[in-house]
Amino acid sequence: MTWLKMGWRNLLRNPGRTLIQIMVVGGSLFLAVFMIHLQEGSYGKLIDEGVRMGSGHLVFYHPKYLRERQYGQLFDPAQMLIRLASDPRIIGYFPRLHLPGLARSSHNNRPALMLGIDFEREMGHSPLLDPKRVATGTIPFGQPGLAFIGDKLAKDLQISVGKKFVITLPGNNGEIVSKAMRLGGTFRTGVAQVDRSAVLIDRKSLAALFGAPGLVHELAIRIRDRQELPALKAELELSFPASETFQLFSWEEAMPEIYDAIRLDRAMGQLIVGILFLIVVIGIANTLLMSVMERTREFGLLRALGLSTSHIRRVVAGEALAIGIAGIAVGLLAAAIVTKYYGTYGLDLTSLVGGSTEVAGMLFEPVIRPIWVVDRMILRAVVLLVLVLLASLYPTRQALKIRPSEAMRRY
Repeated sequence: MTWLKMGWRNLLRNPGRTLIQIMVVGGSLFLAVFMIHLQEGSYGKLIDEGVRMGSGHLVFYHPKYLRERQYGQLFDPAQMLIRLASDPRIIGYFPRLHLPGLARSSHNNRPALMLGIDFEREMGHSPLLDPKRVATGTIPFGQPGLAFIGDKLAKDLQISVGKKFVITLPGNNGEIVSKAMRLGGTFRTGVAQVDRSAVLIDRKSLAALFGAPGLVHELAIRIRDRQELPALKAELELSFPASETFQLFSWEEAMPEIYDAIRLDRAMGQLIVGILFLIVVIGIANTLLMSVMERTREFGLLRALGLSTSHIRRVVAGEALAIGIAGIAVGLLAAAIVTKYYGTYGLDLTSLVGGSTEVAGMLFEPVIRPIWVVDRMILRAVVLLVLVLLASLYPTRQALKIRPSEAMRRY
């Protein structure tokens, strides 16, 4: 390790420049690592919000439902409900109906999506039933004759809490069916498409009106830990193999828009980190070259004293390694502190994007908690250290070109 000590001592000759180099390496690693942690935190939150509002971590559908979305593609979830109730890894399972139709009042009519849900079962899971999103009235628990709709739809229909309106939809037998409902309450999510079209109704009442008691379009499943998802999916596929009426899908298959958005964002993050590291390598190579050129006479003297080319390489590499190790230590420490802080208290982006926002059609709360990704953090540190060492190759080549006689005569 003598050459590493020599490298560090050489760097101490110009502490200001050395400190800048260390801060450049440390700052770039901090940005790269914290960005990874922040990205993974945002992905996790996006997935969690998506599975709450959408299809769950796992979901049963008719095999063709995701492609065709036909209202007649139903299945019976009775046996599945019994199996899911006994699994401690599952925190919620939600049978649902999705039926397109029309909402009519005495003043107006609007196209709407009738969502048949179990209000008691969905409470605490569905963001549409979050008490803070209730705009008027109340959530109609145990009141099949009441509906819970978006506030923009209520405004379009010109109805208020307690007033009647009519829902019309195609029945399972192909005939048009209608039912008078009373408005129990309205919700406001900030997602215009949801607030202007969603009508939440008791599932059993909607199924009876549709003409398919006990049948559903969707059985969404939320689990405690996403790490358990592959194992649980494999078990459920063994218990309920795909058939002509139902098939198990993961959230990536059920919500491809979210999965694709995450993949694209992750690729863009890797590109940004690559550009950042490239800039660091150029900067380190430049400062090491300046250091070598300033010590031309010194390197010439060392060569005259018999120092071999391998020793010269080690001296310059030692300087680069010292800078890399010190910078990486600073960067990892800073990233750990900031990640710990925001992982506890959250990074609130409300001032930048406003309140709840829409991402791929899903409701997204702009408060992100970074997630530790230790393996990728270590990988970034190792890659940066290797790049810093590679940055020393050109300055080393220039040092080896120095002729002892010329260096001692001219410098």
